[in-house]
Amino acid sequence: MTFNKWQQWEGRVVGGRYALQQHLGASDHGAVYLTSFGEARAVVKLVPEDAPDAAAQLARWEAACNLSHANLLRVHDTGRWHADDERDMFFALMEFADDNLGDVLADRPLTPIEARDMLEPTLAALEYLHGRNLVHGCLKPSNVMAIGSQLKLAVDGVRRSGTRLTSVEQEDWRAVPEVFNAGVSSRNDVWALGLLLVESLTRQKPKLERASEGAIQVPDDIVEPFKSIAQACLQRDPAKRCPIAEVRHMLQRPIEPAKAPAQVVPIRTEAKPGLTPAKEETVSQPAPEPARDLESKQAADLEFLLDESELPQRRNWKPAPLSVAVFLAILAILAVVTFAGRHTSETRLKPPAAITAPESATVQPHSNPSASLPLKSAAGSVTKQVMPEVSRVAQNSIRGVVKVRVQVNVNDAGQVMLAGLAAQGPSRYFARQALEAVRRWTFTAPVVDGKPMASRWMIEFDFRRSGAKAEARVIAPKV
Repeated sequence: MTFNKWQQWEGRVVGGRYALQQHLGASDHGAVYLTSFGEARAVVKLVPEDAPDAAAQLARWEAACNLSHANLLRVHDTGRWHADDERDMFFALMEFADDNLGDVLADRPLTPIEARDMLEPTLAALEYLHGRNLVHGCLKPSNVMAIGSQLKLAVDGVRRSGTRLTSVEQEDWRAVPEVFNAGVSSRNDVWALGLLLVESLTRQKPKLERASEGAIQVPDDIVEPFKSIAQACLQRDPAKRCPIAEVRHMLQRPIEPAKAPAQVVPIRTEAKPGLTPAKEETVSQPAPEPARDLESKQAADLEFLLDESELPQRRNWKPAPLSVAVFLAILAILAVVTFAGRHTSETRLKPPAAITAPESATVQPHSNPSASLPLKSAAGSVTKQVMPEVSRVAQNSIRGVVKVRVQVNVNDAGQVMLAGLAAQGPSRYFARQALEAVRRWTFTAPVVDGKPMASRWMIEFDFRRSGAKAEARVIAPKV
């Protein structure tokens, strides 16, 4: 069945209960749709009954219905559905996830802190499964999901220990040799955990050539304790792989600071009388940071912070994102420092009157009568408002109101310099559309004492089935 054919199923109802609201993705073996389960969003996964390993997949879904753990994706329902003129389908109704680690790694690796935040709930889920003689069986970046600030593992591959791999799964490069003879075990999950860790920190698939000591080569630039964890997991001999409890213990060690790259810098020695001319020696010193003025450095730092707040958009996913309160506080501090830095630099450039006037001279008052009048101040305003572009399908899926708040930094020319999510709301899609739209807004800068000022604005979007509206208010400076 082609991708376009899958898309034509929007609007159908699975099992008389679950309406296929929006097509989210498809492969050669199945498709995923957005639906509703009570008041919450959910997904329906569909697999043709006659697809390879379809019966095995249905059995795994049915087993996963009985699992209950905070770090495992919940399976609400499973069954068979006769799709009218099409072949019969197996389906599973699951929790809706906002993001997955695979999408994050497409743009950037995890930081060491993020890797620790990812490993802790992953280990908890694996311990739960292994304690029930179950194996996750498919631990990879796309199956590490985020629902809000909570990390959960997909459960499509969960099965009993000792189960053999299906024909489709045997083609996965992550499969270890022993599973073809003995079936899966908890030690296979440990192997997959090591692969997941290396891929998360480097965005590269580990090289699976055999090393001299029987372990897989781990990149040298991975910091501790993650390097030791990966090496302990990626042992060719299953009996030598580190158990999950030991991985948890190793994870408690302090994270080793990343080593700064060294740069060869020439150092000239002094020439002494009667000796040969001065020679140049080379020593390794940390590379100096490029000089940047205060404002550009703050802007770069703030850009990084805002990127990390844009989880819905793609890149900067964190299992435990910064709270909105902390985010706003940091923005406020940076803005105050920037304004203060500008004022200080202007003051230093202006020479004092006492230096330019002779000591005996008497300074006469300015003859301009308007000099004593106060300078004008005025509030800023929006001059160009761009509304988010929302697809018809997404708009029809709205129940009630979807609210998104975006905070922007605007320069004194009225242009948006930085934008970040202050409140994402329940939907990554609408948050992303709002953020992309607001970057094209323009403003009239607030005027304080006759001078246009940089400013910060809060823009709140309301998405409804009937359309979207936006309200903007200035946060600073107050006029």
